[in-house]
Amino acid sequence: MNSIEDVLKISMENLRSLADANTIIGTPVSLCDGSTVIPVTRVIMGILTGGSDIPVKTAIQESAQCMAQYPFGGTTAAGVGLTPVSFIVVQNGEAKVMPVEYNNSVDRLIDVIMPLVNAVAGKIKCNCE
Repeated sequence: MNSIEDVLKISMENLRSLADANTIIGTPVSLCDGSTVIPVTRVIMGILTGGSDIPVKTAIQESAQCMAQYPFGGTTAAGVGLTPVSFIVVQNGEAKVMPVEYNNSVDRLIDVIMPLVNAVAGKIKCNCE
């Protein structure tokens, strides 16, 4: 590893593996009553990367004309936060969003709109048959 790009590339590859689609939209869980529950999670990530070429003045480096190749020192710090947001409950062919808590009016609006979406989807299905 000899540059800040290498440090950042390795860090991003490791963080990407943490936040795949299965982390945000969880694995569906089937319940004994026939309903399915799908967890939805908010993922927040932060990354800090830094590095420096450390000048070393030795007689060997100057005589070998390697002044352009200083030793590299770098590090990365990362933080990941997972917060449960809601659950999608599918029961009797209808999907319902059940938020963990109502933080704002958008959460409430989604809860009100879902029955309308299910009703419209049912009408479209009936018309197609």
